[in-house]
Amino acid sequence: MELRFQQLTKINRIVVFLTIVTLGLLLIGGLYFFSQSENVNERIQEEDGILEYLTALFFMAAGVIFLHAMVSKGSNVREPFKDYRLVLILLGILCLFAGLEEISFGQRIVGWDSPEYFEDNSSQEETDFHNFEGLSIVFGVAAIALILYGVIVPYGFWKMPNRFVWFRKPFGIRMIYPPMQSAVFLAIGIVLIFIDVGTKYITGDQFVANEYQEYFFGYGFLLFSMYLYHPEYQKIYRK
Repeated sequence: MELRFQQLTKINRIVVFLTIVTLGLLLIGGLYFFSQSENVNERIQEEDGILEYLTALFFMAAGVIFLHAMVSKGSNVREPFKDYRLVLILLGILCLFAGLEEISFGQRIVGWDSPEYFEDNSSQEETDFHNFEGLSIVFGVAAIALILYGVIVPYGFWKMPNRFVWFRKPFGIRMIYPPMQSAVFLAIGIVLIFIDVGTKYITGDQFVANEYQEYFFGYGFLLFSMYLYHPEYQKIYRK
């Protein structure tokens, strides 16, 4: 049966629209820089570019929505997740932090100088932590955790939910997971990490994709937060 746009739920309509717009911006930007005979990859990922600001916007919007879902007075949102407040708080804080990190806590926007500690430790000499040298192990562990939490478990619940029962309450903590619509974009970000690392160590000619990775992670978490308001997604956590 053909699925028409008007047959989609309100949340799904918004997701389809946002996905077309965000991917369209990437395509338009790439075509523009290509027409200018510039280095397309570097120009798209440049500091203070549209990709970076969109990534920050995605993460911060997701953080606000996660926290709103926790305190919302509407029972249609808060009721399904009343036992998952700890996870919602953590997701909200992490997304807000990631968004602020992306723009160095507004440093380049406002124009204030970095404290000496960040000048000495950040590779960009800016007020952020993700550019600290020597954090590759931390980011490696974070990537593995994201693969499990953001991709493998959601896929498992989708395909074989009975085998993933333990993940509903690991170590006694009630957990919520991204829907598959979100997991797809998180998976794209993970694939880009492997491409980035693989081209560096296998071919020696690295395809730098840091901003792309963050962009898809930010968008994936934005979709995750939006689907908290989707009735079908809520049914999973009413059980």
